[in-house]
Parts: sequence; C-alpha cells; structure tokens
Amino acid sequence: MLNQLLLNELKEFIEREIIELPSHSYGMPKLAIDSKELSKAQLDDKFEFEFDRFIDTHRKPGFRENLFFYIDRSGLTDAEVYKRACIDRRHFSKIRSNPHYQIGKHTVIALSFALRLNEDQCEYLLNTAGYSLSLSDEFDLAVRFFILRKLYDINYINLYLEKLNMKLVGNMI
Repeated sequence: MLNQLLLNELKEFIEREIIELPSHSYGMPKLAIDSKELSKAQLDDKFEFEFDRFIDTHRKPGFRENLFFYIDRSGLTDAEVYKRACIDRRHFSKIRSNPHYQIGKHTVIALSFALRLNEDQCEYLLNTAGYSLSLSDEFDLAVRFFILRKLYDINYINLYLEKLNMKLVGNMI
C-alpha cells in the first residue's frame, strides 16, 4: 500500500523540480505558471497531466514486445528458440503469458544467443528488461566475447563458462 505522505512529498518534489528546471530538461517544458498561483488541487491535476504526458511520450516497447519481434523476424518457432536457449517450456510460457514477469539477466542472454543477436541487439534486449552488459564484469565480458565472435551455441559457451567457474547460461543443463 502506498504511503500517502510519501506520495505527496514525491509529487511536491517533482512539481518543485519541474518548475525550477530549464525548459529543455528531461524533455519537459517549464511550467509557465508560478506554483504559488495554483491551488493544491490544480497542482495535483497539473502533475498528473505532466506525468502521464511524460510517460506516454517516452515509453518504448518493453522486453516481451521486443523479444517476440526478434522471434518473429528470425523465422524460428517459440519451441526452437527456447530449446536453443536451454530454457524449459514452462519458463518460456511464463515469459510469453505474464506481462509482469521479471525475467532474469541470464535468461535474456540465453534468448539473445538463441536468436543470434548481435552486440547492439543483445544490449537493447537486455536494456528493455532492465539490464546491461558491464565492461567490468567477467561474465558480461565473456558474453560480449562470444557475441562478437558469433558463437551462439549455449552448450559450447557453457563449457567455457564452466571452465572459468562462471554461472552457466540457460537452465536445462
């Protein structure tokens, strides 16, 4: 349950920052009205309008939409993809059917390998799930290594990851 006091403080903070920001900040226009001239109800209405507009204009397709775009474009069936990714059917079904399912980073990477995505596509798909490939993490560097060399066979990749004592990709090993 939301804490109403905290929610009000958040709204006031955002309203204050929107009013004080230059017009180019965050793609939001500076409010032309002094907040002292607006009632609390008017500020709440203005906030909700600006918030909704910001979300509507900045929202991009999410992980699921992008994943199934890549699958459709690949010409592969769902079964071919989840088998290549070493993901079981039930797990893939959760991804497909639950729009709020929070997928793990290693699963996104496994799907990227299964779809034979290039580095930019893999990074984009990871980003839509809230992840990225770090340049300071050994596992992430290994993933980049395999993608740059167009090595996509997860069983083959896992042999090397296991040798380096890293977590394996996929979950049907």
